Amino acid sequence: MARTALESGFDYAEVPALEIAAASNLSPFKGLPLECTNLFFPHGIRLFGGEPFDWRAYVTLLLPRAAELGVKLMTVGSGRARSAEEGEEGDTEERFLEMVAQIQLMAKPLGIVISPENLSPQETNVWNDYMRLRAATLSRSIGCTLDVYHVMSSPHSDFVLGRQDLPSHVHLSDWERKAYVWEDEFAIGQIAALMELKYKGRYSLELNQTDPAEWPNIAKRFHKCMTTIAESVP
Repeated sequence: MARTALESGFDYAEVPALEIAAASNLSPFKGLPLECTNLFFPHGIRLFGGEPFDWRAYVTLLLPRAAELGVKLMTVGSGRARSAEEGEEGDTEERFLEMVAQIQLMAKPLGIVISPENLSPQETNVWNDYMRLRAATLSRSIGCTLDVYHVMSSPHSDFVLGRQDLPSHVHLSDWERKAYVWEDEFAIGQIAALMELKYKGRYSLELNQTDPAEWPNIAKRFHKCMTTIAESVP
């Protein structure tokens, strides 16, 4: 799918980190511009509660492979994996960030930024609020991914980005998660705010519910949308 995305006109592909970790060899990924990854932890595991998962062994395998492929930033979403037992949300949020901080120490010598992202309450009960997450990650020198779709899926009437809130990376989609951000006023507003605040990172367009046959048109319309927004920003 990564090659299909690139052939469709996108600048790079954000592949699942779990696929890099599980690959018997890395040749299918070689030669692709894989600057960023998502889907950090394997499906079905629980970091807090349930069967113990040796995240250190997993990360020790994953990080050198990602570095070999040229990955510079790894988003940590993994909503189910990081979810807390009822009543333990606060403690689990702290434990999750401490784990991510340790992963960042392992990744730093490889030139990789580890970037947890905000997720909606439908996906996890740990770190739904982007502003709180960004403040907490800044205090620990960790990256942070802003997921605009998940902001829309949470209470967001007072969501206003400031310079202190700038993310390391951005995930974009529209309300229906079909990637038609040019039709979504909230998504357009966030892109404009990021540009006005001089955000210099990457924007990843999530194509969760679209037919790959549509991707060339989506890529063309997305690039046009970004250019139009950039021209309107002071």
